[in-house]
Amino acid sequence: MDKDKLLREISEAAAQRLILKDEVLRAYDKGQQPVSEKVIHSKSIAEIISYVGGGIVVLGIAIFIGQHWSELNTTTRIAATFGSGMAAYIVGALFSRFERFNLPAQVFFLISALTTPVGISIAFDSAGWDMGSTITESVLAGILFGAY
Repeated sequence: MDKDKLLREISEAAAQRLILKDEVLRAYDKGQQPVSEKVIHSKSIAEIISYVGGGIVVLGIAIFIGQHWSELNTTTRIAATFGSGMAAYIVGALFSRFERFNLPAQVFFLISALTTPVGISIAFDSAGWDMGSTITESVLAGILFGAY
């Protein structure tokens, strides 16, 4: 980009009252910001790996519970699924209080969001509720909506 051409175009736009002095100064000031202050919206590799790690944790919980499902009683099933979800939710809530722990907090909320509905469904099923009914599904969705 030619500097003289750019300055000429700015002068011409100002003469035609297409731009104001304040707009030019704001654009100049924005260009002077250090790179660390500029907003970057791309996902970093660390963020992607963190979310993949959260998914692997959920998969590990599912595999562990699935392998021992027949050996677990109802209370243990609920504790393993709903308890894992609530523990992850609490850790996520604690981490979210600090700016630097925002990414781990989001990952723990992901783990909670994937495990808590299973735990609530197991509790409803063991209480004798029909898990196929729209009322039960609405109650489950309402609980999760209120929590998140």
